[in-house]
Amino acid sequence: MTKIRESIFYHEMFRASCIRNTSSFGADHIRQTKETWEFSDDEFDQELKALLNEGIIEKSDSSDGDYFHATKKGLIAKERNYQDRGLRHPVLYNKTVELSHLIVALMSCDDYYGGEALEHSEFDIEKLPVYLWFCDDKDIHQAVNSLLNENIIKKSNIDIWGERYYLTAAARIKYSKQIAPLLGLSPPTTILDKPSPPVPKFSGKYSDNLEYRWIEAEKCQDCGLWLSATAMYGSILETVLIGALKRQGNAALSSKSAPTNEPLVENWRLDTLIKASEELQLVDKSLAKYAHVLRDARNLIHPSKQIKENHYPTGESTKIAQQVVRSVLDNIFHKP
Repeated sequence: MTKIRESIFYHEMFRASCIRNTSSFGADHIRQTKETWEFSDDEFDQELKALLNEGIIEKSDSSDGDYFHATKKGLIAKERNYQDRGLRHPVLYNKTVELSHLIVALMSCDDYYGGEALEHSEFDIEKLPVYLWFCDDKDIHQAVNSLLNENIIKKSNIDIWGERYYLTAAARIKYSKQIAPLLGLSPPTTILDKPSPPVPKFSGKYSDNLEYRWIEAEKCQDCGLWLSATAMYGSILETVLIGALKRQGNAALSSKSAPTNEPLVENWRLDTLIKASEELQLVDKSLAKYAHVLRDARNLIHPSKQIKENHYPTGESTKIAQQVVRSVLDNIFHKP
């Protein structure tokens, strides 16, 4: 599939929640999607025509000008593309998983805003054939009826927006205690999320604490708590470098970066730890540069520094911080 098509799939009309949506969007509105900006106007226009010809989108008959909406075929095409690219949790398209478990997991997440669904959030049952495109509609219908009979889901009394259902309290308890662990989901990660890489394998005296901190950092990251996540990754970096330098013994203590009259590596500043690690070739020069950036971002935990610099971590900068720590671990423990 072309990259430009994948970029257009990010537009809101390709959300499964638009299965009954009668709204249509002009070409300029679709072009507002940031992912399409790397392509020329001609490329964008040509791709819209291709999508029309293939029945992925269609023009609205009820408005003047060229306005479009995604067809059911288009919604499925987008969802299949997301699954093929690994942008969904792999359990979603695992055909050996019990269908009712997948339905409960889908109803447990907010597919519009992301994250977990709020209590009594209603779910349009017509979205299921989009996410579960590989299942027969009859099988989906039977699974929904079984969930109704088991009091796992209930039908909404308001049917103005079509058949909508919500999870009962019993369902939420079952999902949290049984279904989510069985599917390998760890809230707030949902079945529609791209799974995070596994927690790094730590070793040594502080391995349990480092694993705890890594999981804590990921939870903060998932919730959009960028400063908290950055501070956690910074603390992991510091602890890992302390352990690595202590294993170097006299080589670390006699390095040019080592502070005078301070034989305890654990008392060194993070700035010094990074410089000594680079000097002893525990980390390479380019990685040390990024480690210093993480150190500076970690120090934003001090209000005076953050206020003075007027700087706030973002989702992208936090992701980079995570990658820096992973790379440091690879440099120190997994060098050939």
